[in-house]
Amino acid sequence: MSTTTTTDTTRYAAHSYLADYELHHSNHPSASDSRPNSHPDAQLAQRNPPQWPSNYRRIPPYRPINRDLDQSQRRVYTTTGERIFLFVMFTGVQVNADINRLWNATGGRLAQSVFQYKIGGEW
Repeated sequence: MSTTTTTDTTRYAAHSYLADYELHHSNHPSASDSRPNSHPDAQLAQRNPPQWPSNYRRIPPYRPINRDLDQSQRRVYTTTGERIFLFVMFTGVQVNADINRLWNATGGRLAQSVFQYKIGGEW
């Protein structure tokens, strides 16, 4: 038995791809208005009605610095769990560095590839 293999080579021209992106203008104005449009939004601007509240604009009223503030009156932590969560969040980098130093001083000497992962161009 014999088999016959044929290869069909199709060549694409870059011009046919670029033809899809060509701009075709159907309406050519004979003369353009040389006078520029002066602020079209100014004509549409309207004033707020008289009953519209204007005593606030998402800006809190000015308060001078309270230099006699008693910090013990502020609630910082509501529960022990919140205190632990915030401590770990704010000191997470330090905790990771401490654990890394501890591992390298103890188990890292014996098993150097346990917590080593290949990244980026190391494959």
